[in-house]
Amino acid sequence: MNMKLNLGLAVLLGVVTMHVAQAAELFTGGYAREFQTMGMMKILDADGNHMVTEAEFNQYHTAVFNGLDRNQDGRLDQSEWTGTQSEKMATLGTGGYLRELSNLAMMDAADANQDHVVTKEEFLKFQGKVFVKLDRKADKQIDAQEFVAKLVGS
Repeated sequence: MNMKLNLGLAVLLGVVTMHVAQAAELFTGGYAREFQTMGMMKILDADGNHMVTEAEFNQYHTAVFNGLDRNQDGRLDQSEWTGTQSEKMATLGTGGYLRELSNLAMMDAADANQDHVVTKEEFLKFQGKVFVKLDRKADKQIDAQEFVAKLVGS
């Protein structure tokens, strides 16, 4: 009986941990709170039509990656990830968003192979997961309601 209870608790804990890990994978700390603002949506909305397309989302995150990649080697190490933000980076996002993005927990979430370096491919793939979560209508574009909707628990 005790063994069955322990096994049941272990399975339950595993399921809960998996769901928490999935949420944390995309939204560590205040990342979602700082990213899901109208200010950030305006930055991402390159053509000003009040919609963020997948192409605009990718274009923006490519620019963010390039801004962080100070030595232009296509990889972000810890010093580049957490380093001082340049004026160029300040134009790419709100201060709160850039501060939350520079959190090492975010680097860990984006580092798919856990080698302590985030490649451009890993960074864009991680951000692609964010886009998919935001794109509730699955129409490859995000309107204002989708952009600011709370994601955790949805």
